[in-house]
Amino acid sequence: MTRRVFDEGGEFAASRAAEAWCEANGYSVGPVESGRSRGLRKGAVVVAEWTSLRQADKDSLDGVMTGDMRRGPVVVHIND
Repeated sequence: MTRRVFDEGGEFAASRAAEAWCEANGYSVGPVESGRSRGLRKGAVVVAEWTSLRQADKDSLDGVMTGDMRRGPVVVHIND
């Protein structure tokens, strides 16, 4: 598993940096949902909100984004 930590200062800065990294590396990111993880899927696809995903959907994701999306740090976990 690849793990990348983003701890940029400022409101939503770590989240935006993590999103930019994901996009640059070919991953689509699920929407922000307060206090929840965000799913990552390889390719240009739509990823549903975390609470809308069934467990089987979560298990099939290519990775997840966790952490405090507003204040950071944000961690991107990619399944290798």
